[in-house]
Amino acid sequence: MRQENRLHKARSRGLRPIKDERQPKRPIPAFLLFVVERRESGDFKNIAFGDTSQLIVKEWKSFSEAEKKVCHATAFMLFNYCVLMRYFGRNTETCKLPI
Repeated sequence: MRQENRLHKARSRGLRPIKDERQPKRPIPAFLLFVVERRESGDFKNIAFGDTSQLIVKEWKSFSEAEKKVCHATAFMLFNYCVLMRYFGRNTETCKLPI
C-alpha cells in the first residue's frame, strides 16, 4: 500500500518509473502474428496494401475457433520464448516479434 502511494506521488510530480529492458512486454495478439505471417508469405506481392489487409481480415474471419486457438497458442509460445531469452540475456535476434 505504501509503495503504491509512493508510485502515485512520483507520477504526479512528473517522475517516470525506471524501465527495465528485461521486463516482459505485452503478449502479441494472434491476429497480428497471423497478419505478419501472411504478408511475409509472398501471396500478396502485386496487390495494394489496403486490398491485402481486407483479404487477410476475410481469411481470419473465415477461420473456425479451433484454427484461431492454434494461432493463439503459437503467439503465446513465441511470446514466452522471447521473454525467457531476454530474461537470461541470450541473443534475442532469433526472436522474431513483429512489435
